[in-house]
Amino acid sequence: MNKETHIREIHIHNLDQFEILKALKQDPKNEYCMLLDSSMYNHDIGKYSFLSFNPHTIIYSKNHELWINDIKEPPHTNPLLKFQELLDLHKNQDKHQENPENPETPLSSGAIGFMAYDMYIHTEPKVPAHQNDPINFLDMFFAFSVNIITINHETGLAYVNEDIADYVENTILNYKNKTSAQTLNQATPPSKDYKFTSFKNIVDKQSYTDAINNIKDNIKNGEIYQANYTQLFETSCIKNQSKHKQQISSHMALDIYHKLRRKNKAPFSAYLDLEDHGKILSSSPERFIKVSHNNIETRPIKGTIARDKKNKHQDDINKNTLLSSEKDKAELLMIVDLERNDLSKVSEAGSVKVENNFKLETYETVHHLVSTVKGKLKNNTNIYDILKATFPGGSITGTPKRRSMEIINNLETQKRGVYTGLIGWYDYHNNFDSSIVIRTIIIKDNKAYIQSGGGITWDSLALMEYEESLLKSQILKEIFNND
Repeated sequence: MNKETHIREIHIHNLDQFEILKALKQDPKNEYCMLLDSSMYNHDIGKYSFLSFNPHTIIYSKNHELWINDIKEPPHTNPLLKFQELLDLHKNQDKHQENPENPETPLSSGAIGFMAYDMYIHTEPKVPAHQNDPINFLDMFFAFSVNIITINHETGLAYVNEDIADYVENTILNYKNKTSAQTLNQATPPSKDYKFTSFKNIVDKQSYTDAINNIKDNIKNGEIYQANYTQLFETSCIKNQSKHKQQISSHMALDIYHKLRRKNKAPFSAYLDLEDHGKILSSSPERFIKVSHNNIETRPIKGTIARDKKNKHQDDINKNTLLSSEKDKAELLMIVDLERNDLSKVSEAGSVKVENNFKLETYETVHHLVSTVKGKLKNNTNIYDILKATFPGGSITGTPKRRSMEIINNLETQKRGVYTGLIGWYDYHNNFDSSIVIRTIIIKDNKAYIQSGGGITWDSLALMEYEESLLKSQILKEIFNND
C-alpha cells in the first residue's frame, strides 16, 4: 500500500452517480458500495458526489464492542479514538497525487460511513445511554478504500485512482450498453411480488404532545432554552397476497432509494450498503461539519414550512411567513450560539464568525431557515478533537446541549440510532464533510424505519409541532406506496 496513486479522469458516458452505483452493484465481487450523493446540485454544498467500493479496511461498533475487518478489538476500546488511529495510520500509507489538471479531487482515498446519534456516549459521557433499541442497528461503520470515484457536478467530470480506472470505465460502459436509454434514470415499476404495511407510530399523538409540554415545563423552570424531540415510524415488507415476511433485498433497497432521491432531492443524499448489517438511505439537506484546509464550517437548520409547488403566490406567502417568524428565528439563533461555542473549542480565538444568518433555502417539499458558522482550526487539531467538541449536532439536540440531551433521553422511548447522527467522508489529511442524518430510511431485515421531529421552544404549540413532525415524515412514507 506504500505507493503513490495517481488520479485519472474517466468517461462516465453521461450517466449520473446513481446509475454508476447500479453499474458497480451488478458486479457481485463489489462489496460495501457507498454513494455520497449530491442529488440536488448546489455550488456551495452539492458540488461533488463520491462512490466507494471494495474497502481494504472496515471498522464498526455495536453495544460497546468494536471490530476491525471482523476481528474483535479488546473490551472498552474507544471507537472514535480507534477511528482516528486508522486515519493516522493510512495517512502515511496512502500517499496520493492530485491530478494537476484538476486540483480539486477532494477524496481519492479515505473513509466513508456513519456514526449513530448514540455515539454521544463517547463525546458526552455524562449523558446516560438509552437502553431500548428496537432497530438494533450498528452504532458506527466506516469503510476505508482507495476505490473511490469522485464526480464534480460543476464540470461534469469524474476521477478515480489510475489503478482501477480501466475497470470502472469498462463497468460503466457495459452497464450502459446493456441498459436501454428508456430505462436509464427511470423509476422501477412497482413490484407485484411484495408490499409494505402501513407505517406504525411508535409514539401515539397524545404521548407526543405530552412530551412537548414536558419540554416546555423544563424551559419554564430554566433547565433549557430548547430541545429537539423526535418520533419513530416503522413498516414491514411482506409477500403480496399473504402476511409472510419478506426480506428487503439490495435490489429492493435500490428501488426505494431511487424513489427517495427523485421525490426529495438533497445535497447530502446517501446510499450506504452495509451488506448483512443493513442499509442507510438518506436525503438530508443539512451539513453537520465540514473541514477543508483547517477551515471548519457548520450549517444548522431550524424553521420549516411546506412548499406549495402548484401555487406560486401561496408559496411566496409561505416563504415570507417563515422569514418573518420570530419563533423560528429565535430557535435558529439559539442553535447558532451553541454551534459558535462548539466550534470555538477547536478554533483559533476570534476566528468563529456567522455568515448568511436566517437564509431561506428551498427543497423539494419544504422551505428551511439556515445559518452558516465558520472558524479557523487551532494547530494540531485532529478529527477526534473536532468530534469530541461538536458531536452530536446542536440543531438536533438543543441548548444547553448536555441538559437537553438528558431530557431527550428521558422522553424519547428508544435509541435514535442512525437518525440525527452523521454520514460523511474523511480523508487522511484532516479534511472531511458530513451531514446530519435526517430525512432518512433505515433498512434492516424485513423492516424499514423513518424518524422525524423538531425543535421545541417556549413558543411551540404541541399540536403544531406534532403536525410538523408528520409533514417531515410524509414524503418518506409516500415512497413505500406501491404506485
